[in-house]
Amino acid sequence: MDVRSGVGDLIARDVVLDAVRVTHTDRGGIDLASTTSRFGACSIVMEWSVNDQSGAPAGSHLLTVWANLPRQRSSEHLFLDFLLQRVREVLLAGAADGSIISMYRGTSRGVVASSVETISKHNKFEVTPQQPRRAGMALLNLAPWEGADSDAPRYGARSGAAQTPN
Repeated sequence: MDVRSGVGDLIARDVVLDAVRVTHTDRGGIDLASTTSRFGACSIVMEWSVNDQSGAPAGSHLLTVWANLPRQRSSEHLFLDFLLQRVREVLLAGAADGSIISMYRGTSRGVVASSVETISKHNKFEVTPQQPRRAGMALLNLAPWEGADSDAPRYGARSGAAQTPN
């Protein structure tokens, strides 16, 4: 499974986040001027990069989620916290249903004012695709029985009880 599409599906299923404009970009590709609508609505930008840290799981990505508001709505900055909390809950729900593995890495301390007349705040995550599970259980690799038939346990026999033929 592609991690980006998995996270996108989780966000699309959430009623609140689905109503917000969501943009995906690669690291350094944020254009905050294009993230807010002409009506001054808030937006979320998901900035993705491959997790190339040593020991990182295969397919792991680093995700920075930016919540943005127009600067003229700076008195509503608590809405940024609400959006970021909602994203965190959605990613944790995705981890709970087995579609992804997500680890929360923290939230920015304060609101950042950018040069394009927006204010922003962000969360950071490490997101990994869930490894597919095999259907059924794995069989044990046991050596074949080499004892005599009389040594084999009998169905219904109690452990440690002496068995006498009737």
